[in-house]
Amino acid sequence: MARDWLVKLREERGYSQAALAKQSGIVQQSYQLIEKGVNTPRPETAMKIGAALGFPWVKFYEEEAGGGSEPAEKPERAEKKDEEERRT
Repeated sequence: MARDWLVKLREERGYSQAALAKQSGIVQQSYQLIEKGVNTPRPETAMKIGAALGFPWVKFYEEEAGGGSEPAEKPERAEKKDEEERRT
């Protein structure tokens, strides 16, 4: 599930993927996976991306289909997944 809304906001604000990734403290490849919907950013990263692009960072955790507001993945789960990746 690609995050077309994120690509649109980034392009409207004049950011490249590399520039926004650097400002958010992550590598470009990680940012690409966030845009593609493969990964959900950790809350700290989501806050930085949201601040740079001017949207509420919790949008990453809301289900986009049907405009619902249920979280697609809770922030705690995203953090746990990130911790597991760092250990391997």
